[in-house]
Amino acid sequence: MINYFAYGSNMDKQDLDKWCRRKGLPVVKFLSVFPAKLRGYKLTFNY
Repeated sequence: MINYFAYGSNMDKQDLDKWCRRKGLPVVKFLSVFPAKLRGYKLTFNY
């Protein structure tokens, strides 16, 4: 099992499914969805 932290369009299951199909990847199957914090990290945009 992989823990996956998402934001933006990756939180939209239908959009993520479309992206996976376009890339030839298996569609992601979520076991559970809930808000979480990753201690010691912060979301940063540096472009």
